[in-house]
Amino acid sequence: MVAGGNTPVTATGALASTGFSSATWYAAFAAAALIAAGGALSALRLRRL
Repeated sequence: MVAGGNTPVTATGALASTGFSSATWYAAFAAAALIAAGGALSALRLRRL
């Protein structure tokens, strides 16, 4: 990701300018979302313990 640019629009523009296709961007975004969701779930489980 671009430093200071956490919004999807900024990240998409940066990836597009470097030659990434939108399909690559969506795949990377989906993977990051799954990892983030997994991390959030594990954090909630640890809090319950």
